[in-house]
Amino acid sequence: MALVRVAIYGCGQFANRTHIPNLMKFDDVEIVAICDSNAKQLKSTAEAFNISQTYQDGHELLDNYIISTMFFSICHDKPSTDSAPLSKSSMSLIPTPGP
Repeated sequence: MALVRVAIYGCGQFANRTHIPNLMKFDDVEIVAICDSNAKQLKSTAEAFNISQTYQDGHELLDNYIISTMFFSICHDKPSTDSAPLSKSSMSLIPTPGP
């Protein structure tokens, strides 16, 4: 079985409580890296889920990793500071919370 290599872009509460734990339940998914501009949140998430590769810059993450999917866990009501990772990843998943 081939692994789906996932990077998480955004390490807020929803990523920590929902996205990361649910993705980790799949045997064929590997979370290879996480990215967040908030250094404190990034470190906390990395330690909580034992993810060693962390980035504060989405460009750097994509330049250093070959990933299958970029999973965006960012607020839908706040404009992203940088949408370039969307165009560089082979597949992007952007979940939106319900109303």
